[in-house]
Amino acid sequence: MSKEQVYCEPFCIEEGYQFEIHKVQYEPNAPYSCFMHFHEVHEIIIFEQIEGNYFYSQGESELRDNDIVYTPALETHDFELNNKQKSWYIIQFTPELYTEAELKKVANYFEHGQHLRLEDDHLAIVQNQVKWLHQSYLENPMSSISLTLLRLLILWIAEHAHPVKPPNTETDILECGL
Repeated sequence: MSKEQVYCEPFCIEEGYQFEIHKVQYEPNAPYSCFMHFHEVHEIIIFEQIEGNYFYSQGESELRDNDIVYTPALETHDFELNNKQKSWYIIQFTPELYTEAELKKVANYFEHGQHLRLEDDHLAIVQNQVKWLHQSYLENPMSSISLTLLRLLILWIAEHAHPVKPPNTETDILECGL
C-alpha cells in the first residue's frame, strides 16, 4: 500500500466491550510500519519510549518519550518512527463513552487529534493509571474497576495534559507578524 492512500484500520473492539488496551513493544531494528489510516474508535496512545513523528489533523509534530497522542474516531493519522526500541500502551474505545455524564464535560477537549505532554508529577500519575488499567483489563475488561480506571485516565489527561504545538500552524504565522 502506498503512503498516499488512506485506509480504515480493520480494528474492532470485542462485542460488548467499551474499550481495549494493549501494551506494544518493539526491540531495536524490529520491523515497524504504519500507513495513513483512520478507525471507527477513539484512540489514546501513551508512549513510554518513542522517537519519530506524528501526522494528524493539526499538522506534524515530533514525538518524545512519555508523550501522549489522542486521535478521535474517523480522523486520519500516521506515525513515522525510528529504528530504536519503542514501547507504548494503546487504548481504543467506543465514541459512546463520551455520552456518560462525567465524560460529557471533557468531550469537546477531545474533538480533534492532539499531541500532548504532562508535567513530571502528572506523568507519574498517568503512568500508574495506565498500568493499573492494563492489569485490570487483563483480569476483567468489563469490570467496574476497568471502566472506572479508563474514565479516570481520560479525565486526568483532559485536566492536566498540555498540547504540543505543531510546527507551521496559523498561530506561528500570526506570531511572526505575517
